[in-house]
Amino acid sequence: MLKFLNNNIHTKKRSLRDQLILFACGISCVFMFPFSIYRLLIEDYSIAAIDFLIGVGLVTIFIQTWRSSELKYLNTIAVTSFMMGVLWVMQTRGLSMIFWAFPTMGFTYFVLRSREAILLNTLFILVITYIFFAVLTKNQALSIYPSLILACLFGYGFSLCSESQNKKQLKLVSEDTLTEVKNRRSFDDKIEEVLEQNKRTAMPVCLLLLDLDFFKKINDNYGHKQGDKVLFDFAQRVKLMIRNTDYIYRFGGEEFVIIATNLKLENAFSFADSIRETVELTPSLAKYNVTVSIGVSEINKADDADSWFRRTDLALYEAKSQGRNRVCLAAQNESGDVHFIQSNLNKDVKYPSRKSADAECNINKEQQMSVHNNLEKIKKEKNLDNSTIS
Repeated sequence: MLKFLNNNIHTKKRSLRDQLILFACGISCVFMFPFSIYRLLIEDYSIAAIDFLIGVGLVTIFIQTWRSSELKYLNTIAVTSFMMGVLWVMQTRGLSMIFWAFPTMGFTYFVLRSREAILLNTLFILVITYIFFAVLTKNQALSIYPSLILACLFGYGFSLCSESQNKKQLKLVSEDTLTEVKNRRSFDDKIEEVLEQNKRTAMPVCLLLLDLDFFKKINDNYGHKQGDKVLFDFAQRVKLMIRNTDYIYRFGGEEFVIIATNLKLENAFSFADSIRETVELTPSLAKYNVTVSIGVSEINKADDADSWFRRTDLALYEAKSQGRNRVCLAAQNESGDVHFIQSNLNKDVKYPSRKSADAECNINKEQQMSVHNNLEKIKKEKNLDNSTIS
């Protein structure tokens, strides 16, 4: 148990909302279970049972928030059950219990999103009205209902402001302000998530490391302002090319990373080279002679974040050492040796400007055949049957 708690503390980064939910549930449980025991001692069994069930609901929310943030429906059910318990206590104990409505509504805004919370709280007030309509005097109604409605509205306003601020803060800490793509911190979080998912599903994922060639010359010759524009145009152009299931990050300086999900290494070359070619032919980048070198590697079961990234970085280094403006794949065999695979096409060979679809198709076939043949050789070294090659 201590090992589980220790692992969660050090590996899971919690949002402010999750921290507030944990705090609210923890404090509420501290008070709820003693109340349940007290009711039991004075033989008030029905209220003791309600208090105990409410406490169990709070513990459930606490545990699920601790383990995961995907709690939308569970939290709604738990809060609804909590409200029903409070309403039942009001029904049996009378008007003196109405003050429990205020912490109940406040707790709802802690646990649920603002829209869901105000809908539940509005329904909560309507049920309270039904319960106490016959027993409230005019003066009591004029005191209680305005305070309930104001508490509901103030809570809604606070919840909206909190959600807005959280979105802004999340954007600041997760997005690169210059290129408007995700930053290094977001990449570090995502790669750990991908590694955990791969252990469960074995879904193929490729890592692409992109580095703009001779970027320092652009800053030196055209100034840093134009250099910043080149980085922005490059990031946005690549962002338009990747799939909805892929993720792009600015790793630092002129280096960018793409996490391409559900992509095998033998299929990654054409994907990476289409990015390389498009960058070379994009007018806003071509006028600065911008080219990009790309290193690619596929995740292995034994990988951690460092080993996977290091292998991709080696592929990028190989692409640069072989002349830049090219794609290099890093494939690893069972003994841990890394083999680098590049296209047989010379770097100086110009791609057609899409005037001939047949010519482009032939080039893609030649690239894919080159990569496929190299992967065949590596898999033969691993004594795998050729029929397993997809």
